[in-house]
Amino acid sequence: MIMVIGGRCQGKSSFAKEHFENRVQEKGKTQEDHQKDPKADHWADGETSTWEEFLTSTWCRNFHLLVRRILKKDETLGLPDEQETALFETTSAGLHNWKNLAETIYNANLDRILVTDEIGYGIVPIDPFEREYREETGRICCLLAEKSEEVWRVCCGIGTRLK
Repeated sequence: MIMVIGGRCQGKSSFAKEHFENRVQEKGKTQEDHQKDPKADHWADGETSTWEEFLTSTWCRNFHLLVRRILKKDETLGLPDEQETALFETTSAGLHNWKNLAETIYNANLDRILVTDEIGYGIVPIDPFEREYREETGRICCLLAEKSEEVWRVCCGIGTRLK
């Protein structure tokens, strides 16, 4: 898995497509595969895609918004009941146990290109949900970065390899 992080509207998706499309094709995804499966080159979007679409797609963006939908228990996500139950187990500190989600996302597609906004900078929100959302998104992104083969940070369309 390759993880691409950065601020909003910094060119993360374009950077990922430009730099990693050939690598995804080298790992067995040929041009013929793309023609047979139109979703092979489709971005799953954390804001609108179902859980299954996001889980099986190679190209995934707006992961932070997927986390928001999970926290809000958005029914349009179509999260299986057993997955939702496992996600909402809490640690002794009262935080969600995200290890199960990180394992599920990572193992579902090892060739995944995961793009997400960095949302932990700036003024701390007054709204308790917004604070929880920032904290929980940061925690799961740390788990996924640890598992990722590569981690890139993009600013103004320029990528810097972190891992």
